[in-house]
Amino acid sequence: MRIAENIKSKAQTKSKTSTKTKNEDKPNTKIYRWNGTIPGNLVPREIDKNSGLSFSTIFKPNSLATTIEEINATGVLYAIQDSKTHVSVYPIGGTMEDWIKQGTNSIWTGELIQVTKKWDILQK
Repeated sequence: MRIAENIKSKAQTKSKTSTKTKNEDKPNTKIYRWNGTIPGNLVPREIDKNSGLSFSTIFKPNSLATTIEEINATGVLYAIQDSKTHVSVYPIGGTMEDWIKQGTNSIWTGELIQVTKKWDILQK
């Protein structure tokens, strides 16, 4: 849990120091949640407790797509690109453990459902 809190703190500090102009110049970072498009795939598992819900910058078939910026705009989630191809998503106002326990009924999964789309829909 400490790792997640550290990352959250750094992300909040970074977002406070970013300017609107800087963000407007930056393109949206498209990310993908692999292995299915059902709501259960948008719930972290016990293994994700310290690392966040994983997304990738690499597309694979049968994935959901969104952007880091859309997730961060929800107000209840924040996404951090922590390597070239990996993005971790964390809840705001709760812990990863809370999100795991609440499952598909959580506010966090509900928001992810709202901001993710099947890749083929985005292609049209």
